Amino acid sequence: KNAAMFDKTFTSDEDRVKTGNAIKVALRTGIPQELEYRFLRPGSEPLWMLRRLSIVKEYEADSYLMVSIVSDITEKKQAEIKTALEQRRYQIVVDEMKAAVFEWDLKTGEFYCSDSYRNYAMSAVSPEVILANKGPKDIIHPDDWKEMQRFAKLSTSGEHRVESVLRMKLTSGEYCWCKL
Repeated sequence: KNAAMFDKTFTSDEDRVKTGNAIKVALRTGIPQELEYRFLRPGSEPLWMLRRLSIVKEYEADSYLMVSIVSDITEKKQAEIKTALEQRRYQIVVDEMKAAVFEWDLKTGEFYCSDSYRNYAMSAVSPEVILANKGPKDIIHPDDWKEMQRFAKLSTSGEHRVESVLRMKLTSGEYCWCKL
């Protein structure tokens, strides 16, 4: 009863439901639970808490001993929230631009591209094929093919950052100027 009163006083309705569900799962399965919630403080911003709870043993009929370890994760959570907001803002900018954004880590092979990258004919060709100069040459304007070869050579030589400006074909068949 004391825990329920504490939760009602210092936990939002939404988080109280999460806490209650975690306790029910722990009681039903015996598996320790972990959850994040906001600790409400009168006249102040809430703290973000990480709660790990375990049911240790049944005390008596319908009475259990529960152990909770609670940690303040406010700074971590605020950083996550800030990062998520920045990512949403960045995505809005990328979505509204008439440009494709991509990043390719040649060491790990990890390749990221914006949705607008799909508007370019080169999106149908794997990045490895393009850098090996084995892709279809018509994805690059004929006058810019030598520049693409230079870009590919420098990119695979270990240069940290390589840039180029050339014309690339869109899926519509038109060419547009691109900065790589």
